[in-house]
Amino acid sequence: MIDAEDGRRDGPNHGRPGPNQRPDEGRAGLYAVVHGDVQGVGFRWHTRRRMAILGVSGSARNMDDGTVHVEATGDADALRRLAAWLRSGDPPGRVTRVDIEPE
Repeated sequence: MIDAEDGRRDGPNHGRPGPNQRPDEGRAGLYAVVHGDVQGVGFRWHTRRRMAILGVSGSARNMDDGTVHVEATGDADALRRLAAWLRSGDPPGRVTRVDIEPE
């Protein structure tokens, strides 16, 4: 689904807690800066798709310095899997370094 306010895709609950979950229960954040040849190769699209598959909400943005900044919120295990995917070499382009900070 696409959020009407900002046009971003959200996870399966559209950023809302599930029926047995308080708003912040089990949710964590991740901020990553991805370095390498990651612009103009579909990297952001594939990253947003991977987030949707993992049930994570967030964004991937091109920056003027050639990096892509990824911000995500979701289940801690899903965020670990997203971080591993970013570092794996599976994303399009050529990732040379990923700096990740928990939020």
